[in-house]
Amino acid sequence: MILKIDNITKQDLNSYNVKATSMRTHTCGQVGSCLIGEVVEVCGWTQSIRSISSGLSFIKLRDIDGSVQIVLDKQTLSKDNGQIWEVLRDLPVESVVKIKGVVKKQPGGKKKGDETNFDHSLVEIVASDVTVLNTARNLPFNLHTKEKL
Repeated sequence: MILKIDNITKQDLNSYNVKATSMRTHTCGQVGSCLIGEVVEVCGWTQSIRSISSGLSFIKLRDIDGSVQIVLDKQTLSKDNGQIWEVLRDLPVESVVKIKGVVKKQPGGKKKGDETNFDHSLVEIVASDVTVLNTARNLPFNLHTKEKL
């Protein structure tokens, strides 16, 4: 059975939040525009990591419920995460990380009026804390391209 959630409120989301654990407050698929301004903790697999500069990187994080974009900015990370840049530089995709941060509206995104309160393409998490839970081994092929082996 597929459940389509449209125009969900924070109160609805809290009752839907049955997948919260001591490791996370929400799944990646639960992070939507109704949580803008809230602090969340998510865990998942790194699908891609893009470094824009020495102080700005993006992670596409996914779990069983969906995916969300994570923004890593040296200015917003806690002081304990100063060494995370060296770790992220060599972190293979499919590694497992835990992210704590604030949900923000994504610059750009969809046109106004196209969104619902549960729209993932409108938000990103600006990380304040990053924990690498498990480092994946480098794979001999890329999981995200359609290359013939």
